[in-house]
Amino acid sequence: MAPSSQKQWSVSGKDKDFDGLQLVDAPVPKVGENDVLVKLHAASLNYRDLIIPKGMYPFATSFPVVPCSDGAGEVVEVGSKVSRFAKGDRVVTLFNQGHQFGPVDMAASQTGLGGVIDGTLRQYAVLNENGLVRAPRNLDYAEASTLTCAALTSWNALYGLKPLKPGETVLVQGTGGVSLFALQFAKAAGATVIATTSSNEKAQTLKKLGAHHVINYKEDANWGETAKKLTPGGEGVDHIVEVGGAGTLEQSLKAVKFEGVISIIGFLGGAKATPPIIECLNSICTARGVYVGSRALMEDMVRAIEANDIHPVVDESVFGFEKAREAYEYQWAQKHFGKVVIRIALDFPEEGVQLDKVVLVRWSSTHRRYHRRPPARGSLRNAEGTSTRSKTAVTIENGTAGEGFVAWVERLEAEPRRGPCLNTARDEGGSPSSPAALATRHGFLEPTCVGPAVELGRRNSTVVVIVLEELRVPYEIVSIKFEDIKSEPFINLNPNGRAPAIKDPNTDLVLWESGAIISYLVEQYDPEHVISYETLKEKHHCNQWLQFQMSGQGPYFGQAGWFTVFHHEKLPSAIERYCGEVKRVLGVLEKRLEGRQWLVGDKMTYADLAWVPWNDRIDAVTSCRPEEKFEGFPGVQAWHERMISRPSWGKAMETRARLMDEQGLTWTGMPKDVKSLVEYQEIIDAKKGAGSKE
Repeated sequence: MAPSSQKQWSVSGKDKDFDGLQLVDAPVPKVGENDVLVKLHAASLNYRDLIIPKGMYPFATSFPVVPCSDGAGEVVEVGSKVSRFAKGDRVVTLFNQGHQFGPVDMAASQTGLGGVIDGTLRQYAVLNENGLVRAPRNLDYAEASTLTCAALTSWNALYGLKPLKPGETVLVQGTGGVSLFALQFAKAAGATVIATTSSNEKAQTLKKLGAHHVINYKEDANWGETAKKLTPGGEGVDHIVEVGGAGTLEQSLKAVKFEGVISIIGFLGGAKATPPIIECLNSICTARGVYVGSRALMEDMVRAIEANDIHPVVDESVFGFEKAREAYEYQWAQKHFGKVVIRIALDFPEEGVQLDKVVLVRWSSTHRRYHRRPPARGSLRNAEGTSTRSKTAVTIENGTAGEGFVAWVERLEAEPRRGPCLNTARDEGGSPSSPAALATRHGFLEPTCVGPAVELGRRNSTVVVIVLEELRVPYEIVSIKFEDIKSEPFINLNPNGRAPAIKDPNTDLVLWESGAIISYLVEQYDPEHVISYETLKEKHHCNQWLQFQMSGQGPYFGQAGWFTVFHHEKLPSAIERYCGEVKRVLGVLEKRLEGRQWLVGDKMTYADLAWVPWNDRIDAVTSCRPEEKFEGFPGVQAWHERMISRPSWGKAMETRARLMDEQGLTWTGMPKDVKSLVEYQEIIDAKKGAGSKE
């Protein structure tokens, strides 16, 4: 349940400076029948947000007003007639709440968040369901909070009038939010990108982000003609994303191609007199003003972001909610690169929280894989000052069997403990990418070889990954060979010789039972109870459903899979018993989910997530068709689909599929030329026997 009151920032409109920004108490708005209550996790700043408090914004405003248009959060309550969203959905705000599709009209233009309507710099917001869009599955809240204005504006510039085509040329100006998004969208579309900037340092960064050509406009006053010469045949630029206004429009007109489009976004270069409109006739081009975009365009943009795995460029400094005024001053002083994000809800760790390494142990056949995921922050700056994504992966080939893993364990044991990880990615006296500032957690993620004894471990390991992702806990992925899981050094971590296992050097704690791992991660790294509860009844109900999953789902589903699929001898009585138990367990879940979306309370918890990996493979363990696996259990099916639509599941499955494909394995974890797990076990035993004779 949402609280009755909240904190929010307010712009008075009287001070004409950032002093007019005040943090105040306010009631949480009531939800109407077509409304959605959103718990906001993050907001981001645009140039518009800076000039509204200063009295420089030339369009409609209404004071006092909650500032900021950009925000991302979680749906916590829906009105009786809402059909587009449900509790737990991740959403992003639409800039003009009334702009649904087509060209913007006068009425819709007066519905901008943070100007006329209260915006996103608050803990909770009630918005019409049509004023929200589903957040991209590949983005965290910090990244998703940057899409509302700058991203949609650049998408509109490239696709709103004359859609961008592969092979065309796009010109972007500077390193502001709109320009960087336009660069990323154009690059993804297969266009050639020309960028302008004021320094050689920024030029190098733009090239690393994908710009094909960069012009320093301080060194080349006639950069419009230079840009035109860089296009095929010197014909000119197809799309120009014009953010400078009068200060740059003259050069844009020199650069544009016949029948090209100049999308005028802003007036960073000043709102003085512009070149005569007759210049558009001389250039035979279209100059159009762009006022963000519609919900339909934004939904198209979200699909493109997911399909191309585009991640916004987020500044290295992320500000806490109570330090919002500092964020305004930081961006006004032009200290930023990319979008400046303000954290509202604690969906990643507070400053000073010790973050070092969590070790999640899995097995593989040929690779040792590391996957680094820093705290949810968007992007970071590395030692060279260039932007780095928060998702990087390196694969290191092992030498002989097991040597890489042995060396890794020895290195892990020898490494000193690391210091605190700060949200701003800066330590006292440390660089943003120093170990103390960018502390990671190590983990073995995806199984690539399984045998009868460890089929259960594969599902259990996956759920640990999902919990890590949901809690935004950074971790690292490593793999070891199947035949090594029952020998040193792995059994030094897990004497049971099964996966998963974790080691957290923050506490020097090793755990190797999946239920214990989940309970530990929630207790240690969910202080805001994102996927848990602190109230007595709900806390113990969550634990109860986790225990039932461990005792009622894992063993029965695993045995059903073994006797139905893998056992060399078909035993009808065993198949009947365990497949019957699968149905019985689903029946318990179906009854529990009658009239509710989640097992406990009104939100998704770790008790729900624990069931996902095995439920997803019911068709495999019972040899039924995929469309039949939830037959007779519609509540369970809807519950399962809500969870597998979350980014945490997508991330786990994406990584698993990649590893399987790279190593030539089937979904069972066996090499593709091996017909059964029994045969595979025999191969392994034969190798071990040959090794002992040598």
